[in-house]
Amino acid sequence: MSQIHDLGLPSRLSTRFEQVRARGRGALVTFITAGDPNPSASANLLQRLPAAGADIIEIGMPFSDPMADGPSIQAASQRALANGMTLSRTLDMVSDFRIRDIDTPVVLMGYFNPIYRYGPPRFIADALSAGVDGLIIVDLPPEDRDSGRLNRHNRICYPETANENIVTDCRGVWHPDTTAGARDYPGGRCRGGGLGLGRSDRRWNCTTAH
Repeated sequence: MSQIHDLGLPSRLSTRFEQVRARGRGALVTFITAGDPNPSASANLLQRLPAAGADIIEIGMPFSDPMADGPSIQAASQRALANGMTLSRTLDMVSDFRIRDIDTPVVLMGYFNPIYRYGPPRFIADALSAGVDGLIIVDLPPEDRDSGRLNRHNRICYPETANENIVTDCRGVWHPDTTAGARDYPGGRCRGGGLGLGRSDRRWNCTTAH
């Protein structure tokens, strides 16, 4: 289970969750891969998503070996990379989006290798400057304390982790990996399901989210 950690001040993520909760519904979180099918088209899609109903936008950072993703996202990453998409260009896409939209939360999802090559401190600074609100770094576990302080902004807590450790080590907005099976989220702070939602028996109980 990964944590989306708020980066913005004040938090667009927290504000948006409170807004949809007040309306008595869940948040629609949409996903696109930066640069797929090409950089221009993905930038256009990003600009149009809020008007199409997206409450929160998750943008995949293309990577050559997206080991936690299925065939569709793997293929999207390959197309994006073939079209010259980079981490810098992904941040530029968010920055351009912020010119027109200052309210819709944007979360970047991806893997640690491109961030390591970019430089974690530089990446955090540039992501904040671009207007990114949160991170989901799939392969960066909370036990890793030598990752350029990225764990201040991201943690991954797998369902097998003891509940006490989950609550202590992973705070904020939750993005559970549901592939280990349906279960109740400890403390009632589950706000969004992540991996494995295609099967009803693998859904987390997020009904007590707050």
